[in-house]
Amino acid sequence: MASGRIWIRGGRVLDPSTGRDEVADVLVEDGKIAAVGAGLAASGGEVIEAAGAWVVPGFIDLHVHLREPGQEYKEDIASGGRAAVAGGFSAVVCMANTQPVNDDPSVTEYILDRARQESPARVYPVGAATRGLAGEVMTEMVALVDAGCVALSDDGKTIMDSGVMRRVFEYSQLARVAIITHAEDRSLVREGVVNEGPVSTRLGLPGRNSNTSGIWREAPCTGSVRCRVRVVVRRLLCPSRRCTVCRSTPASSRCVAKVWRSVWIPPGLWIFARSLAFA
Repeated sequence: MASGRIWIRGGRVLDPSTGRDEVADVLVEDGKIAAVGAGLAASGGEVIEAAGAWVVPGFIDLHVHLREPGQEYKEDIASGGRAAVAGGFSAVVCMANTQPVNDDPSVTEYILDRARQESPARVYPVGAATRGLAGEVMTEMVALVDAGCVALSDDGKTIMDSGVMRRVFEYSQLARVAIITHAEDRSLVREGVVNEGPVSTRLGLPGRNSNTSGIWREAPCTGSVRCRVRVVVRRLLCPSRRCTVCRSTPASSRCVAKVWRSVWIPPGLWIFARSLAFA
């Protein structure tokens, strides 16, 4: 942000960390918030009329693909950072499916170094939970965390071996790091392109069963090692007959609330993660 004084006047100011929710003015001086309150007297500098708009802290995107290193023709850290800031996101959490995979501290350090040089948004790398995202051999979790990884995940590749998944959960406690899982049973998903049912049968398209969530398999793993695992739940599917997660009937928004209360998200990420869950 350019130096100087900026007045943001008359917007709805929302700050979950303090519980603030009011129409107020915000004074920004040299890139930092200097004052917040109703009816601040603007004197010098740029004035932004924000009536009817929300004034909020920068959002955090918990799941992005910056593609660097190795796939810069799709995206890179610089362009991804610019896109994030343009959309109101001051920080992004980037997945490990790069080339090479972010399963080694040297890759993590490369991403962070590039982010410091090129990205206007803060970049938090996620390291791979298993080598090469293959779901077979665990990565060196402590080394990845020490290098700067904020979580570990095999991204869209489900760890189908329950023994490996259990060890990932166990060792995550030693490394004190979050595990982000893609809770989907690949044996049920297969090559499905639409929801399984009469329409998919009539059109001759491979269907995806509604019970593909792998939470049923991963929950016993967490129980067996008695650990609280921080999980981001995406695309939660509740069939009309019975929810596949909490078994409530019928499935409703209350079901999502039950699931989300059982999930532990780091305090700095909680507010935005919750807004995604209930969207």
